[in-house]
Amino acid sequence: MNSPTSWTIRAAFEDDLDAIRALYADVWGYSRPQSFDRWRYVSPPQGFCPIAIAVDDDRVVGAYTIWPVKIRVGNQVLLGAQSMDTMTHPDYQGQGVFTKLAEACYDIAAERGFKVLYGFPNPLISPGVVKKLEWTHTG
Repeated sequence: MNSPTSWTIRAAFEDDLDAIRALYADVWGYSRPQSFDRWRYVSPPQGFCPIAIAVDDDRVVGAYTIWPVKIRVGNQVLLGAQSMDTMTHPDYQGQGVFTKLAEACYDIAAERGFKVLYGFPNPLISPGVVKKLEWTHTG
């Protein structure tokens, strides 16, 4: 296991796509088509996704991504996001990577004008997002 001080968090850029894809393969055991990931992360309809990554030397060991969407609230159309691909390399689990990535990703989104965030956490992660990230469970 690596020490908690061996990694840092930063915003992801288009040049990080291959490293994020490598992390995805390490975590989930398969790779999606590169064209899909490029569309999903780099060029979705509302622009480049806010992505925070955890980096240890040159290796991406964690990532938290939100998907940009436009949301109508009353008469206003706001820039919002759906929480999506979240990954922590198995060697770095239990070090608080997930929470720090989420907080950094939300900061990145806020700086870019995002106003609303929602998600559909699975049963394993739902208690963590409610407790550690102060999400509100609506149904």
